[in-house]
Amino acid sequence: MERKILIYKEKENELDNKIKNILLENSYKPVTANNKNELIEKFENEKPQILLIDYQYLNNFILSFFYEHKNNVKIFIIAIIDRNILSKKEHIKRIFVLEDFILKPFTVEEILLRIKKVFNNNFDIPLLVNRKYLKIDIKNYLLYINNKQIKAAPKEIKLLYKLAVNENILLTREQLLNEVWGYQYVGQTRTVDVHIKRLRFKLKEISEKCKIETIWGVGYIFKTID
Repeated sequence: MERKILIYKEKENELDNKIKNILLENSYKPVTANNKNELIEKFENEKPQILLIDYQYLNNFILSFFYEHKNNVKIFIIAIIDRNILSKKEHIKRIFVLEDFILKPFTVEEILLRIKKVFNNNFDIPLLVNRKYLKIDIKNYLLYINNKQIKAAPKEIKLLYKLAVNENILLTREQLLNEVWGYQYVGQTRTVDVHIKRLRFKLKEISEKCKIETIWGVGYIFKTID
C-alpha cells in the first residue's frame, strides 16, 4: 500500500520542505494542495490516508467535505494548532473531531511520529490476530478461544484486539478509552476496568497462555506464552 499524506497549506515555507523531505525519507508520499480546488482534486485522485493541515485553514467547508466522505474513504485529519487556541471554548468541539493535533512550536520529527502512530493504529496493523490459543477477527468482530467461537460484545473484541496488537506494551486506561470508545466518549476509565474483567472471564481457560496484566493506577499489558 502506498502511504500518502495530503499536506494543505495556502502559503509554503522552508519548514514545509523539511516535512516533505522527512516523509520521503521514511517511505511516505507527500502530496500538496494550496487551495480548496486543489485539495478536493488531490483527495479524489491521490486517495491519501492522512490530511495534514494547519488549524487556521481548517474551516467548516473543509471539515464538512472530509467528514462527508469518511464513511466511504478512510482518511485521518492531523491539525497543527497554536497553543492559545486550546483556551478558547468555541474551538474545543472542533478540535475533538480531529484524529490528532500537534501544538506549535513543533519539530518535523514530531510530525513523523504522529503520522507513524496513525498508520500503525489504522493501516499497518493486521485485521486478524492469530495466536495458538486465541484468534481475533476485528473486521467481522469474531473471537475464538481454543478454536471455539466465543460470544463477546463488539467493544470487548475491539478492546482485546487493541491490547493484543500491542502485545507487551503498556496501554493506559485513557488510551484504551480514547481508542476503543472514541475521543468524544464522556464515560469514565472505570468502563475499561469493567470490560477487562469480562475479557478475563472469557480468557480463563487459557489464562496461563494469554493474559491481561494490570499495572495498578496506570493501565494494562497483554501477554502470551507459547
